[in-house]
Amino acid sequence: TKNAKTVMSFESLANELFLEVFKYLSTSHIYHAFHGLNIRLDELILEYFRNSHLDFRSISKLDFDIIVQEYLP
Repeated sequence: TKNAKTVMSFESLANELFLEVFKYLSTSHIYHAFHGLNIRLDELILEYFRNSHLDFRSISKLDFDIIVQEYLP
């Protein structure tokens, strides 16, 4: 119908798009924006953190400790 609208949720984006977006965000921003939203995003964060060069220069000690404990055992 003419009035039909397509609705897409943020969480329905492809994994590859999330991984591409992560490239433009700091380690801290990725963690704070996406961690805990759902299991799928937590697993994508883990994949990204394990396969990328992480920049911890502008991250607080608390955030560093949380990220290391949560994602880099």
